Amino acid sequence: MPFGALGSVHVSGEDWPAAAEAFAEGIRTLTPYFLRIPAAFGDLMRILVEMYQNACNEGGITIDEALLAPLLPYLRPPEEGEG
Repeated sequence: MPFGALGSVHVSGEDWPAAAEAFAEGIRTLTPYFLRIPAAFGDLMRILVEMYQNACNEGGITIDEALLAPLLPYLRPPEEGEG
């Protein structure tokens, strides 16, 4: 089962730790591909990151900043005046 789908199943049952871990595993799996071709995987990565952060926030779980750090430069919205 894809990690996003599995995480969503856990969200529906309010099992926040399992949801966060499923989304984190999806992020870990997708990261090398995303970093090579951000445009191809950007939408999926944005969704996984958002769902991961939401699951962590709902469950009172500390967000793994090291997991997200290499992704953030690619996922941040453009600043005013950029592209």
